[in-house]
Amino acid sequence: MNYSDLIQSIRKRFKFSSNDSFHLEYSSPACSFVYLDNEYDFKMLFCYAKIYHMDNVVVTVVKDVGKSCSSTSVVVDDCAEMIDENDYLGFFPLALCFCDSETEENWLFFFKNLKALLEPQGRIITFISDRGVGLLKAFDLIFLGNPHLYCYHHLRYNLSRKYKNKGGEIVVADVLQKFFKVAYASTEKSFYFHLKNLRDKGGAATIDEFIREIPLEHWSRAFFKGCRYGIMANGIVESFNNWIVAERSLPPFAMLDQTRMKEMKMMSERSVESKSWTTKFTPKMEKRLKEQLDRSRVFRVIASHENVYEVRNDKYSYSVDLSTRTCSCVKWQINCFPCAHALAAIQGARLDVYDFIDPYFTAEYYRMCYSFPIAPLSNVDASCSSTEDFILPLVTKRLVGRPKSKRIASAGEKKLIRCCRCNKMGHHNKKSCTEPLNMLL
Repeated sequence: MNYSDLIQSIRKRFKFSSNDSFHLEYSSPACSFVYLDNEYDFKMLFCYAKIYHMDNVVVTVVKDVGKSCSSTSVVVDDCAEMIDENDYLGFFPLALCFCDSETEENWLFFFKNLKALLEPQGRIITFISDRGVGLLKAFDLIFLGNPHLYCYHHLRYNLSRKYKNKGGEIVVADVLQKFFKVAYASTEKSFYFHLKNLRDKGGAATIDEFIREIPLEHWSRAFFKGCRYGIMANGIVESFNNWIVAERSLPPFAMLDQTRMKEMKMMSERSVESKSWTTKFTPKMEKRLKEQLDRSRVFRVIASHENVYEVRNDKYSYSVDLSTRTCSCVKWQINCFPCAHALAAIQGARLDVYDFIDPYFTAEYYRMCYSFPIAPLSNVDASCSSTEDFILPLVTKRLVGRPKSKRIASAGEKKLIRCCRCNKMGHHNKKSCTEPLNMLL
């Protein structure tokens, strides 16, 4: 199942027409409300299911009816079988740093060594973070000028805290839904349209204060100038944390060694697997290209001048410039992958679509990433003649109380409970539930 299949099944089940407007949302242990708006969000749904060992996910369908809305739920079963760990948890650990805490000094140490690794390549690297303690100041000192994204899910949580004791969960959910549209808006015109709705609902003073704290170019799709490949949140961090959940409880040296062996095995397996691929792009990107090509068939292409085309359907028209690789929908620039309008123009010009896709998506580049294996370590002939050969532990101050064994949760991670009145996941119970029960379809 993919996002398109889910949308079609919902339209068929509830007999929605093409003019009916609705959106999807679900709950996870990290966020009480997560909006399901595109294929990437759908993949993240199953990523969360894998991380938190969820056997099924309840997706709520919210249908707009005039000024009100009604909702119902569908259950996506067998999450474990639908997750391909290599697709959705396919991170590539580039550099790791083991330290006692997140401080500005430790971040400076990490960023300086990371810069020494990346700078010779001459590439502009896009970073995404949760604006952790000491991170922002250290980043500006070392990587000043590099694109830096703020995680959307953490921003949602920060915004929701502005309304603590100022409104019920329904008000907060409505504000977060409008903030979602602001953050995901592809054009500046769409951004300011949704921002006006957000200010009307959430209060201009509160929203303006929140916006001033986070520069637009660090979180808004419409204003971000770098290459973000469609990424809005750093959920990949949770994937890595879950991947090494057992190793994190070990002493530092054992944790480092076990993590190294785990990565060594992963790189070897992926290197062997990639040698069997026969397509130009990785299987995941070939599938994505096929889906976009299928969507492009409904468009008509009209040539304007060299490399510039107008792409139309029954409702909208788009301007595509193949020389600058831009489309007026801005999704080509945001995702760094041709949108359906661009692919229609490329095929209309009788050009090869593969020439307009970043080489980083090719199977050749994938194989190059894993062509540098982690070398095994041998200590059979190791000998120590003096105490100078030992690595002594850091001098750290012992804190009061029992040592913590669990990872410190980041902002936005809050345990959810299921209300026995409305049967929804959230931070309320039967006594504090304000959900209207007569709104179910």
